[in-house]
Amino acid sequence: MQGLRRAWSKYSQLGVTPDMTPPQAKRVMLCNQVAIVATLLSVDYILSFALFKMYSMIVLAAVAQLFYMMILVLNARGHTRLGRILLSLIGTLDISGSTLLMGARTGVHLLLFANALGPYLQFSTDERRFLRITSSISVTAFLVVELLSSSGLFPPVVTIRPSVVTMLRCINAVSAFVLMLLMMRYLHTANARTEAKLEEERGKSDRLLLNVLPQPIAERLRNGEQQIAERFESATVLFADLVDFTRLSARIQPEALVQMLNQIFSEFDKLVDRLGLEKIKTIGDAYMVVGGVPRHRSDHAHAVAELALAMRATLSAMDDQLGEPFTLRIGIHTGPVVAGVIGTRKFIYDLWGDTVNTASRMESRGLPGAIQVSEQAYLALQDRYLFEPRGELEFKGKGRLKSYLLLGTKESGVKAAE
Repeated sequence: MQGLRRAWSKYSQLGVTPDMTPPQAKRVMLCNQVAIVATLLSVDYILSFALFKMYSMIVLAAVAQLFYMMILVLNARGHTRLGRILLSLIGTLDISGSTLLMGARTGVHLLLFANALGPYLQFSTDERRFLRITSSISVTAFLVVELLSSSGLFPPVVTIRPSVVTMLRCINAVSAFVLMLLMMRYLHTANARTEAKLEEERGKSDRLLLNVLPQPIAERLRNGEQQIAERFESATVLFADLVDFTRLSARIQPEALVQMLNQIFSEFDKLVDRLGLEKIKTIGDAYMVVGGVPRHRSDHAHAVAELALAMRATLSAMDDQLGEPFTLRIGIHTGPVVAGVIGTRKFIYDLWGDTVNTASRMESRGLPGAIQVSEQAYLALQDRYLFEPRGELEFKGKGRLKSYLLLGTKESGVKAAE
């Protein structure tokens, strides 16, 4: 039994190569398996026909058997498409020849319906022309043999007793029906697998899209919007930078450095999600966040201030875990921004405008461990937060601007004083 299984597995995989995709390999294996079964059945038919002295049928079965064996040889030599085409054509000729020799009364030609469905299992969507041709030949053959047999233009060559004719008709009708059911079930199962795979890939694609784009923006792209660009009259932008990170990177192994950054930014990501803000991007050791975009919220400045305080506290608490002391420098500014998606292959949701530039300048001119905010951000936050004025500072490309250091919330400040 084990020997038969090994032989079946071996000959089923004739022509299957490692570079084939699973569907391609499955089609070649199916072709081999059908050819093997047809070859073995031909032996049985030859013996049965010899018993009843049906010599013309013996010749037809022997010729068909040779062609089925040739299909295996073609597949083994790498001509798998030719093998699949030949399988369908030989099936059509074998069934048509049997019908003409024994007559349509035996119902052999009903198997042509099943044979017409075979190409749908044998050929991919890229091979539609072969599918259409072989399937059409099988259907045409059915019409021709039915016409020739029923009209008396081609009377049966083989004489068969009426009782045997009835038996053959029943057997062939049931066989054709069962074969078509099995093929349709196979096609349905394959289609279900394809749909499940597509759904899985769609889920992966959606998750990947959400990793690089805000959810509302990703949904708009999925709904067919080609260009997304909006102006927000009021938003708050935060830039955070790890102080002296460049110097640190020169003495730490790359793997350890990336691991540290990943740990830090992963914690920051959790804070951003918790506060309902939007991380825009990381550039090296810089971290950029916006509040009030892409969803409008009136408290965007307060949410960003809470984030800044939480980021500073979180990083301070991670010193032991990281094995290195890290310090943040944070800058915040409030104002109008333009937001949109750029790129066709690699999407990115980004911000533009003077507000972005000012927030970046607030960070670069800030103090290690401090949160520096612009006057506009200060005015939006002064009701709830404690500040220390820094006075007017010179900012590149901006001139002299007032800035403030965010110290904490007024509630925490009162508690500290108490």
